[in-house]
Amino acid sequence: MFVVIWSLFGSPKATFPLDGALHFILELVVFSLAVIALYATGRTQLAIVFAILIIINQILLSVFHQR
Repeated sequence: MFVVIWSLFGSPKATFPLDGALHFILELVVFSLAVIALYATGRTQLAIVFAILIIINQILLSVFHQR
């Protein structure tokens, strides 16, 4: 289900691309759910690493104006 939502609204070649805050909220929800799923399955360290990588990626996207 999330693959369909991401492909329709979040991907770079999305059929109905979202801009600005809506795109950020979609990313936040999708990636947060992935972190939560990793944590819930006992992969705590992997969840922490993934969350840190997401934060670094968001910072770099902002710094290099890739949004």
